[in-house]
Amino acid sequence: MSGWERVAELGAAQVAAVTAGRFDELVALQREQRALLATVGRVPVDAEPLLAAALACADEAERILRGAIVERKGLLERIRLGRRTLGAYGAPRPASLERHA
Repeated sequence: MSGWERVAELGAAQVAAVTAGRFDELVALQREQRALLATVGRVPVDAEPLLAAALACADEAERILRGAIVERKGLLERIRLGRRTLGAYGAPRPASLERHA
C-alpha cells in the first residue's frame, strides 16, 4: 500500500470512528495521517484521487462532529433545565403559603 493509499484509508477510518461515536480514536487517526502527510512529499498525479478522497472524508467527519456538538449542546441544555426544575421543588415555600395552609 502506498503512503497516499494509507492517507485515504485513514480518512475513511476517521469517518467510521466519528459515525460510531468513537471520538477518542479520532485523535490517533488524525495524528497518524498528519505524520504520514509530512513524509509522502509532493502529490503525484495518480495519487490526486486518493488525496481528494481523504479531503472528502475530512469534510464528512467534520460535518458529523459538528452535528454531534449541536446534539450534545441540546442535551446539556435539557439537563440544565431539568436541574432548575428539580431545584424549584426543593426550594422553601414562600411564607405567605405557609400561613394559609
